[in-house]
Amino acid sequence: MKIVMIHEITSGVLKKDLSDFDIITFDDGLYTQYKNIEHFLKFKKPLYFSISTSIVCPENIEQSDEIIYCGDAHKKAFKGNFENYMTWKQIQEISYISGCHISGHCNEHKRIKTFKEGIKDIKIMQQKFKEYNIKIEAFCYPYNYETPFVTYPVKAAGISQFFGKERIAIENI
Repeated sequence: MKIVMIHEITSGVLKKDLSDFDIITFDDGLYTQYKNIEHFLKFKKPLYFSISTSIVCPENIEQSDEIIYCGDAHKKAFKGNFENYMTWKQIQEISYISGCHISGHCNEHKRIKTFKEGIKDIKIMQQKFKEYNIKIEAFCYPYNYETPFVTYPVKAAGISQFFGKERIAIENI
């Protein structure tokens, strides 16, 4: 199965033919992914949007559709500026579109190094998705860092589909 991984939505990304892929995944919940969803729906492939539940734009903040490297967007978010991310309302909207799915991407989007930390993070992630009535159908490892400290708590939560290193970065096609 061929799976593509997309972070930033650049003009180059929008020119790529993704017809040969079986699944298209989007990491980090950037607002530009939401803004360009119609483009990706044209490929008629399952689309998975991986959301870190602590990195969501508040509804009362004006979002920025600037093309920004996800690492830079993270740096801004970790300082309290979430303008480059989707809102919960937008995430809910995506979850209702046929062919679109929401994936968990941890709560804090960090490398989890202990079971205690993994259990706590995944529990918070689950609570936030439940609060917004969003069903999680898959899980995507932050930084593609596949670790049992996350895998076991996610499996215990009833999620069995995982995305990680097997994905092909769009920059490599």
